[in-house]
This record gives sequence, C-alpha cells and structure tokens, in this order.
Amino acid sequence: ALVHAQWADPPLFASVETTIQVAIKGALWQQLRQSKNPAVQVLLECYMHWWNESRTGSWITTWEAHSLDPTRESAILWDAEAVHLAATTQWLTLTELNVDFDDWGHT
Repeated sequence: ALVHAQWADPPLFASVETTIQVAIKGALWQQLRQSKNPAVQVLLECYMHWWNESRTGSWITTWEAHSLDPTRESAILWDAEAVHLAATTQWLTLTELNVDFDDWGHT
C-alpha cells in the first residue's frame, strides 16, 4: 500500500547506509551537553540511560555503546535523517533511485 499509493510528492527513504553517518560530535555535542534547556536535559538523560543499559549486553546495540564515548559524541542517530526528510530536504544531497517492491515488501 505504501509504494502503490498516489502521493502528492514521491516518497523519500533514508537508507541505513546513509543514517550510520548521522551523529553529533565536537562543539555541537558539548553545547548540547551543557544546555540548561529542560527538554534537552531529559533527552540526554534518556540517552545516557540507553548507553548504560546497552553496555550490559542486554540490547542489540551493545557493540555501538561500547564503541563510543558519550562525553565526546552521540550514538548513531538512526531515525534522525528519516524524521528530517519528513519535514525538509534542506542540507541533504538526494539521489533518485528506482526501487521495486514485491507484494511482500521485498526489494
């Protein structure tokens, strides 16, 4: 139904190959960590909870949690690119591809 629907604009997809490049590092990450904004603080608390729990080996993201230092960078922001695409294509380079899906959703 998703790919056969009549869309006003063609659907945009964020593949895993591109989302693994999305993380916050350096000065911007430090600025977020020092923010006094309550919403940012809650988000970072949730992130630290994920990071601590993931390092126990109980989550599929264990390797990722062990491979980063949360004082220096965020984890891979898997869904951030797709959420961004829902609103705008600004700051992104898009490539048009033909993708064919069968009736079971396989490419």
